[in-house]
Amino acid sequence: MMECCCNGFMESTVAAMMEKIESNRDASDPMKKDAAEAQEGCPICERIWNVQFDTLAQLQYRVGREDENYLETNGLYAICGKHLRMFNRITSSGISSKLLRYLIRKSLGEDGMNDINGIFREYDRKCPVCEYLESVDREEVRKIADVPFENTAGDFVCLDHLKNILAATFAENRQTIVEAYAQSLGMLSDQLKLLETENYYQAPGEARSSLWRTVEKLTGRK
Repeated sequence: MMECCCNGFMESTVAAMMEKIESNRDASDPMKKDAAEAQEGCPICERIWNVQFDTLAQLQYRVGREDENYLETNGLYAICGKHLRMFNRITSSGISSKLLRYLIRKSLGEDGMNDINGIFREYDRKCPVCEYLESVDREEVRKIADVPFENTAGDFVCLDHLKNILAATFAENRQTIVEAYAQSLGMLSDQLKLLETENYYQAPGEARSSLWRTVEKLTGRK
């Protein structure tokens, strides 16, 4: 049942949104920007963050326009707390109320509070937004892991994605990939060093952004 619901979510909510994203991919995809333009801590984390926002934005549009059957067939009864909170922040109170009242009805079930198992049944399922983002994450990892790797200057992935790439890539790529990560850390260290002697507001932009980029590089965007 969950696979069916997630497939519906992928086909209706996400597919339309992804067509719009891919049409602007050259201009907006951080994986295609050089380090001077992008200055991300991790381009894969940045990609996931952007897709997450666009997915929720498309979702709130569809929730506002569609009836309850759309919520049911796309597995939105299983949306997780993290994405519900994000959803509430980007949409109107009316649309949030429509989704939350649906979730209350699903939680109560046909038998109301008399069916204790029913209260928890739907929330044991996988959040369709999380599931979709995981598929995007795997695809971004494969883009690096599945081809011969060339070390290029600039920012590289975070430690979390480095681990996933090393597990998925060819053995001959691994040393070069590790060197790219080490090189990106060295670049950040040089940029951070400027902040020890210069006023933050007078330092170059890459030095100022190196504070949060280093955190993201070491931990990922969680």
